[in-house]
Amino acid sequence: MSTDNKTQESIQQPEWDENLGIWKNSKAAGQQTLPDPLWIFGYGSLCYKPGDMKYVEERNGYIKHYTRRFWQKSCDHRGTPENPGLVCTLLSDEEWQTYGDNHESGIVYGKVFRIDEKDKEEVLNELDFREKGGYSQIILDVYFDESDDKQQEGQVQKVQALLYKGNVDNPNFLQDKEIRSCIKRQAEIISKSIGPSGKNIEYLIKYYQYLQSINKVDSYMEELVQLATLMSNNGQENCSNS
Repeated sequence: MSTDNKTQESIQQPEWDENLGIWKNSKAAGQQTLPDPLWIFGYGSLCYKPGDMKYVEERNGYIKHYTRRFWQKSCDHRGTPENPGLVCTLLSDEEWQTYGDNHESGIVYGKVFRIDEKDKEEVLNELDFREKGGYSQIILDVYFDESDDKQQEGQVQKVQALLYKGNVDNPNFLQDKEIRSCIKRQAEIISKSIGPSGKNIEYLIKYYQYLQSINKVDSYMEELVQLATLMSNNGQENCSNS
């Protein structure tokens, strides 16, 4: 374990492209020693838009001791360098002590995909490019959702999986405390941002619909969707109106 940690720490972080808002090598940072078999955990667009990613199994699952927030600026998918959108990232329980808001925390639901050995390199290259906007690879325990219809007695309940996290020190993390503490400001950005992958609000709503489908919508997502939808349809509000 300590050897792996030293190896990972010795990997040089890529340089940041200030103009484009992505890592200069156009791939996610922090390459990890991969679990075998390889599982990928998605907690954002992968839940509803895996695209052409090759996988042999998908399950609903969750991670513990982390919280998901729309606090990662997106310059390459749901916004532009001039007008970044906001997409999902994760905060550990420890990070939550510094950055957290007044909504519940500590568990994140998403989808976990098992990748065939022969497809590993292709899948990782695609995901590393997809997550080039400030994300890093990390490995965490992922628990299969008890309500998953594939869950059977005797099956493995937990796997190690690779996921992509926008660390709090990455250049696209939302450092503006006023916006982080005001869900209306977040909703306002999401309601009007658009990038190469489409409208920011589309990302929010489709992920919300996925959470609805597994009955795992939390109060933060409920409020964010309501506000962003209202602002998109009827104009803007601000925190002073709350």
